[in-house]
This record gives sequence, structure tokens and C-alpha cells, in this order.
Amino acid sequence: MTISYALNEEDKDRINREFFESYDHKYWFYKLKTNRILVDNLEEFIDEFAGEVMQDEPVEDIRLSLQSEAIYDFFHTTEALFSLFIANRVSHVPWRKMRHLGVNQICDFIRNVVLNNGLSHEDIRFAFYRGVGEEAIEESEEIRESVEFIETYLKTVGIRFLDNELYNEYKHGLRVVTSRESVTISNEETEKTVFDEEGTVHTYLQSEQVEKDGSDEIHQLIKVTEWFDYEIYHNLCLFNYHMIKQMFDSLRQNLRGGDAEGMIDATVFDYELEDLFQDNEYRLTEKHRYPLGENLYELG
Repeated sequence: MTISYALNEEDKDRINREFFESYDHKYWFYKLKTNRILVDNLEEFIDEFAGEVMQDEPVEDIRLSLQSEAIYDFFHTTEALFSLFIANRVSHVPWRKMRHLGVNQICDFIRNVVLNNGLSHEDIRFAFYRGVGEEAIEESEEIRESVEFIETYLKTVGIRFLDNELYNEYKHGLRVVTSRESVTISNEETEKTVFDEEGTVHTYLQSEQVEKDGSDEIHQLIKVTEWFDYEIYHNLCLFNYHMIKQMFDSLRQNLRGGDAEGMIDATVFDYELEDLFQDNEYRLTEKHRYPLGENLYELG
């Protein structure tokens, strides 16, 4: 069955303009920033605003709950990032395409395209620098390096997004146990400690088939414990936000005709992958100015 929409070019232009101008990417920033403020100032918040009920609860238990939100935020911001990327890549009306994109389709795209080296630099330039003039894109060393970083970044978060076991535990009712645990490993011969770490973990159950006899199957339950670093997940969420923001910043400036000189500002990601895990919260790369592009809706 083929579904068609009675849309002329004027209709497409109107719908796209509304979507590009109205998409609320700052939702992610407000959410992430609010969570960070609470995590960093939890005692003060409880004393001033939480009331007697929360004041009787252990502070670290509340902090663990807040930090666990970073897992939700990572999967949701990553889902939004890839949904926007796919929709802009394959559809003349990305807003409609996003309506029909599910998690399974996003996972297939990550496996078959992103991780299979099927993503061209042209695809990435089109998604993140679509409002910039074509000649400027081809000549800019900063954009070339930024595109290379984005390619590596999409692979990095894509691999983590494919961890469906953990994602399913979260999106279906938080079927996890959050706690703090310590692990110590010692050398039996020297009795010296070679590894000693304490941190936050998430524990959940999964099953594995161990025997099959005709239609009968025997499964065993496996308790999975995953270490969880709030700072890492929080930083990944922020980078997701910055990339989503860049998609729309470039487009919106183009739609408005740029500045008085026909120029637009664009963020380039001059990072190394290890920068994601440094203490650089909300660090933004200096924006670069580029000439306004044409043919905004021409798909690559």
C-alpha cells in the first residue's frame, strides 16, 4: 500500500518553515540544566523547598534518583537526534517522517548505515550545516573537521543506543535497582589490591535460552549489573542537545535571510572524542560566520 499526501511545493514550504521555526530544542537544555542544578545543590533545595516529607529521606537516595534521569535523557536525546537526522535525510517533509519513525527503525539505521560506514560526509553536512552556502562548506577546514567529529560521535552514541536491554528496562517502568557498590580485586600471590572502585550501578534481570527440546525451551535468569557514571551520561546528553541545536540554528538563520551582510553563525565541533568525558559542562565552541546558502529544501 502506498500512502500519498496532497501537498504542493507551497504546502511543503509552509509546513517545513513551521517545523524548523517551532521545534523546541531548548526543552532538552532546560531539562538537563534543571537536573544538574538539583544534583549539585540538593541539600540546599531540600532544606529550602522540599518540605518535611523529603527532609526525612536520605539525601543520597534522592541524589541517586536524580542522577538516574541521565539514562532516560541519554536515550531520549539520542532518539531525537537520530530521528531528526533520518527525517531530514530521506523526506521532503521531515516533520511528517518523524511521526512514523520508531525505535526499531532508528536501531536499523544505526546498525546498517552509521556503523556500516554508510554515512557520507555529504549527509552530515546536509543535516548540520544545511543553511550554509555550498562553496563555503567545501572550502571550510573547520567544517570538515567538525563533520569528521560528528561522524565519530554518531557511531559512539549509536553503539550505546543499541543496548536495548538497558533501554527497555528504563522505558518500561524502571525495572532496575539503583544502588552504590564497591569492587575490589587483589593479586592472590602478592595480596596487593590491583583494582578498587566504588560507584553507582543499575541491576536488572535478563534471560537466556540454555536448552531447547522441540517446542520446549529452558531459560536461565541472569542478573546484570552495569556501572553508571552520571557525569559521562550527562555530558553525552549535552552534546546531543548541542548537535540538535546546531541543526535548527543553521536552518532558522537561513529562513530569516541571515544578517545584514548575508552571513549566518554556525557552531563547529572542534573536539576530540575524549573531550566528551572531561569536566567541561556547557562548553560551547566559538561560532564561525559563513555566507548564506540557497536551495534550502533540496535534499542531498
